[in-house]
Amino acid sequence: MKNSFRIFIVLLVWSSSFNCIMACICDRPKLADNVAKSDFVAEVVLNKIHQDSNSEYYHISEVEIINLYKGDSISSIYIRTALNTSCSFLPGENSRWLIFARKVNDKLSFGYCSGSKLITRNRWSNSPKANLSYWNSVSRRVEWLKQMHAIGYESTNEFGLNVSIDKRSFNNLRGSQGKQFDFSTFEFEIDTDMNVTNVITIKEFSKRSLARKTMKIVEETRRASSNKTNRIPKPTKVTLNLFYYEEDEDSESFISVYDL
Repeated sequence: MKNSFRIFIVLLVWSSSFNCIMACICDRPKLADNVAKSDFVAEVVLNKIHQDSNSEYYHISEVEIINLYKGDSISSIYIRTALNTSCSFLPGENSRWLIFARKVNDKLSFGYCSGSKLITRNRWSNSPKANLSYWNSVSRRVEWLKQMHAIGYESTNEFGLNVSIDKRSFNNLRGSQGKQFDFSTFEFEIDTDMNVTNVITIKEFSKRSLARKTMKIVEETRRASSNKTNRIPKPTKVTLNLFYYEEDEDSESFISVYDL
């Protein structure tokens, strides 16, 4: 199957920290949604790490901030290590990370299920294709964060809605020419009945032909949805990304709402 290898690599990336058969199961939000619900997003180096004396569930790390995308500057952060569980997670000292952290009970922390990523070109030994895919995945996230930060845009999705874009429409875009790590970002205005009332382009694809085609698909989107409700208490806005994936030896180029 043409995309089988890429799917395999994505699964390998997602499961890289699983260390037992009964693995930790995490929700995997889209990048914009993860940023929206996070209180702190940054590229950091984790320096000295030690056990939290008040909780066996946490460790504390000194932090050197490389690039700050959301939140206030910090000098330390809690790590939800949860050792001796299927969600155990203990980064190495002096490792570089893209962190998505939330404040819970006055503790700004991140853990296995936070969506945080180790920034490295050598995630696995003797796996050059997997390492390249992982590096591209991290780079894609960093590129989006840098560009959104540069224009002062902060993603939003207050009620955790899904924009009901017809993903089958992307089939006609397979094989399109584009730029590595390129993306489009849109902001959908949603009324209380979860109808799309307006779409604002935050950033479009660099290739004009691709930008026009994706915009047509986006403009045909009429609804948002939720697993919890059919109506929201007030009008809201939802950020949605479309990511371009280059052709490689295993698959043709394609567009996806997911940051793989």
